[in-house]
Amino acid sequence: MEMLKELYSIESKKALMALFPNRTWNAIRSAAKDIGVHRFRSSGIPVLLSQEDARLAAWAIACEGSIQLLSNRGTLMPRLSLFNTARELVVKFREIVGCGVVWTQVAKPKFNQRECYAWYLYGIMPCLSFSEAIRPFLPIKQEQCALLIEYCRHRQTFGWHGGKNEKDSAIRCRMLELNARGRGRTKQKWRDKNGIRYELGER
Repeated sequence: MEMLKELYSIESKKALMALFPNRTWNAIRSAAKDIGVHRFRSSGIPVLLSQEDARLAAWAIACEGSIQLLSNRGTLMPRLSLFNTARELVVKFREIVGCGVVWTQVAKPKFNQRECYAWYLYGIMPCLSFSEAIRPFLPIKQEQCALLIEYCRHRQTFGWHGGKNEKDSAIRCRMLELNARGRGRTKQKWRDKNGIRYELGER
């Protein structure tokens, strides 16, 4: 605590995370608040994970989650998600990463679906910083993660409300290919906002 008291107000977030690798940024901030120290300026990064938490989150997303770009009102929306039928697991994941929301997915007996629980993370900055943190530890879905990061950085440069363009459409098309389920789905079709049809070939 003495080290935190001395360095919290003057060191960068990156330096503090290196000094306390087993704590999230939110945990460091909370500890600093408890001992009455403050920062002179704050960073714009909304999600910052310790190495240990980033590794755990990466494996959870790889095994039970997804990395997507969803079509939303003429543009694309980045989303990371995690699904499981055990509510306590999803809630614990949310507690560990310190971001996102937990929703209940209603059961659909008609489709033989059980009630399950979902963790979602939306937004350019949260998804960008979260993806950058987990990417080095992902055993699979590396390319999906890279595409999401590329899209978020592109939107940071050109703005959120510019509508989909050729670069966005190419990223979205590749993301759909990577996330296609099963070998039987050899062709998928979708249209962008200009009515251009894309056909996704077999992976």
